[in-house]
Amino acid sequence: MLQAIACVNRLCEGKDFGYIIDCRGVLSNLQEAFEFYRGLKEAAPQKWEAALTNAAGIRND
Repeated sequence: MLQAIACVNRLCEGKDFGYIIDCRGVLSNLQEAFEFYRGLKEAAPQKWEAALTNAAGIRND
């Protein structure tokens, strides 16, 4: 869902915003997902930072 939001809201000439049509009702779960991942970061900050570092390294290779 986050990827869909990011793609729809990409700016380009003549476009200020986009619309997401939620036919399945998944947007209602978005806040719950944010809270879940925020909890992971708070529970194990070292593992969280290591995961982000590893992901960045893969991306830059």
